Order: sequence, then C-alpha cells, then structure tokens
Amino acid sequence: MQNKTGIVHSIYQLAQIEQQNLNHHLKQLGLNPDQARVLDYVQAHPGTNQRAVATHLGRQAASTSNLLTGLSQRGWLTRQPVKENAREKALFLTVEGAKIAEQIAQTFNKLNTLFEQGLTAKQLDDLVALLTKLTQYLETAGD
Repeated sequence: MQNKTGIVHSIYQLAQIEQQNLNHHLKQLGLNPDQARVLDYVQAHPGTNQRAVATHLGRQAASTSNLLTGLSQRGWLTRQPVKENAREKALFLTVEGAKIAEQIAQTFNKLNTLFEQGLTAKQLDDLVALLTKLTQYLETAGD
C-alpha cells in the first residue's frame, strides 16, 4: 500500500497538470484564472454582487473591484444599480461576456474529457466516489 505522502504528491501532480492545461487554454482566450472564475460565477449567479464574487474568489473587496472593472472595460460584464440600495451593484454578463463564459465552459469540458480518457467507466466512478469521500472527510477533519 502506498503511504499518505504518495497520495498527496499524486493529487498535487494532477492539480499541477490541470492548472497548466487550464492556464494555456485561458491564455488563448485572453484571460487569467481569476477572470475566468468571475465570468463563470456571474454566469451561474446573474445579479450577484461584488461581495459574493470576492467570497467566491477568496479575495479582498478592493482587488475584486479592480478585477470587475477590468472585465467591465473589456465589455464582458455590466454593473447595474440595485433598486433597494443604489450603492450596491448587481453583476451581469454582456452578450460578449456570455460567449466568453461559454468558451470557458468548453475549456473545462475539454480538460475533463482529457482526464477521463485514460480510465474506464468503472475506474472513473470509483475515482469520483473516492475523491468525494476524501473531500468530505477533509472538510470535516480540519487541520
């Protein structure tokens, strides 16, 4: 049986390969990972606000604001005032932003397919089940 450091190392290697592939594809779209995450999040949560995006990214409000401003300047995101609170802005993708978000989704689908190709259907089911179990355990186990 492989020791626990082997598991951590294997997961780390897979994460590195995934990150390199993802960054390569996102670079072709003119995006960095945080920009892609914002567009993906706003597509899934239209009308969300800056605070929710910052929480999703694990970033400070100021750096999130700069990120949103850049996406707005590129014409991919709009900020619309909320009726109940004029200071708060609801975030929506523009038509062009939705096209980019779809390309991001296609990128993730391609990466998913790449990772799945080396395994049988049973191996995939087993791997997903084991990773889900490990994730649930680690979420409750703490440090």
